[in-house]
Amino acid sequence: MASADTDAGIRELLSSNSYFGLDEDQVTILVQEKVAALANSDALLSMAGPYKVATKPHGHGDVHFLLHSAGLVERWMGEGRKWVLFFQDTNTLYLTTFLCSLGVSVRHGLEASKPSEFSGYASQGQRSRGVHRSCRTDN
Repeated sequence: MASADTDAGIRELLSSNSYFGLDEDQVTILVQEKVAALANSDALLSMAGPYKVATKPHGHGDVHFLLHSAGLVERWMGEGRKWVLFFQDTNTLYLTTFLCSLGVSVRHGLEASKPSEFSGYASQGQRSRGVHRSCRTDN
């Protein structure tokens, strides 16, 4: 996921490094929209000038909308994919426990699992029958 500010640079980085060993068609870049930026915790709008509201990329939550609107979810399902890893730069510890979380999700038939934002170690999942289960995946 990129923004209008980072899209060109990301594409250049990938191209100049031969997509780091991937085929070009294995990489999909989704560009998120910009939204009004807030200046403080009182939700005052940040201003880029006297008559212009400052903007920022929409953020992590936009990935789900972009996956749907770009048709990637349908394409991946058609390709038989079963799992998707959402790696977001504010949750780098999750990479240390991802395989454990995936194993727990498969073993218990979870359709979705979400790492704790605190440490990436606690996970919460939901089965299609609505059963919620929480677990700790220490390494």
